[in-house]
Amino acid sequence: EDFTRLLPWFNFAAGIAESHVARRAVAREEAVEPSPSLLQAAASGGAELSGPLCSALAAEPSAPEVEEVVEAVMRAAESCEKSGATHPSDVFEELRGRWQVVWSGAYTPLKRFGLSQCIYVDVGTDAAQLPTVDAHSGLPLPFGFFLWTSCAGELVEAPPFTEGGPPTVLIRFNRYWVDLGLQPRRDIGRIDGGFVTDRLRAFGAALVTPVLLEFGAVRWFLGLFGFDKAFEVDVPSPEGDGKTFKLQASLELYLTLLAMVAFPESLSTCPVPFLDSQAGLCIFEIPLLGPAGDLPRWLHPGGNAAALIARKVPDDCAPALI
Repeated sequence: EDFTRLLPWFNFAAGIAESHVARRAVAREEAVEPSPSLLQAAASGGAELSGPLCSALAAEPSAPEVEEVVEAVMRAAESCEKSGATHPSDVFEELRGRWQVVWSGAYTPLKRFGLSQCIYVDVGTDAAQLPTVDAHSGLPLPFGFFLWTSCAGELVEAPPFTEGGPPTVLIRFNRYWVDLGLQPRRDIGRIDGGFVTDRLRAFGAALVTPVLLEFGAVRWFLGLFGFDKAFEVDVPSPEGDGKTFKLQASLELYLTLLAMVAFPESLSTCPVPFLDSQAGLCIFEIPLLGPAGDLPRWLHPGGNAAALIARKVPDDCAPALI
C-alpha cells in the first residue's frame, strides 16, 4: 500500500474504484431519464437490449440514443432488482476473437474536434490455456498508418467495485509494446520469462537494468541486418526447477518493466455491465477514462466517460476509428 501511494499518480490509481463510483453518481444525476422500455430491456440483461443498441449504433454512434442505452444499462447494473448479468468467464469460449470498440464515452464526443482513436481487443488463450486479452490502441497517422500502443495479459475475475455491482474482470497486463504501421503485432508473449510477477519485482528489475534501454536500441538496429540473437542471457526459472529462460535486451522488455510499475492492476480492473455474447455486443468500463468527463463542458459533455461499447468482428477486420 505504501508503495502504491508513494507518488500522486499511484495514489490516484489506488483510489480509482472510489473515484469511479463517485463520478458515476454525478453522471446519473445529470443524465436524462431513459425511457421505461429501455430500462425494462436493460433490467432483463439479455438480448432484448441488443436490438435497441444495434439500432442506435447504426443510426449514428455519436447520437444521444446511444448514451441513453448506456445510461439504462448502468442503472440496471446498479439496481438490486437486476437479474444477474452475464460474467465474461462464464461464456469465455464465445468471447474468443476480436472485439472492436465502436463507441466511447470519452473519445466519441471529441470527434467534433477531429480527434479520434482506434481500440480493439483480441480474446484468446496462452500456451498454458489461460484466458488472455491483447489490447491495442491506435492513433491515426497519414496514409492509413497508426501509432499503436499494445499490451496483453491474463484475464481473471475480480470483485465488483460496489456490493451487488456489475461483473468485473481484471486484466493482469505483463507485456507492453509499440508499433508503427497499418496493423499492430499480435501478442509478443512473456518477454520477461515469466519471472516478473508483480510491481515490486518490476520496480527492482527496472532499477538494476537501465542498460536494457541502450541494448534494446542497439538490438533493434542490428535486427535490421538480420542479427536477431544479440544480447541474449539465460535467466534461472522462478520455480527453482533448474530450468532457464532466454531473455533478450529489448525496448519491449524495458517498456514492460516501466509500465508494470506505472500502471497498477487497479487501473486494468473493468466492470462489464452488459454482455450479449450471442449478438456480439458488450458494454464495459475503463475507469482510467473517467476523468475525461471532468473536462470543461465546452470540450466534453461529461456523462459516462468510462463506458465503451464493443462489437465482435472477424479476426482479419481492418482497424476502424471510434
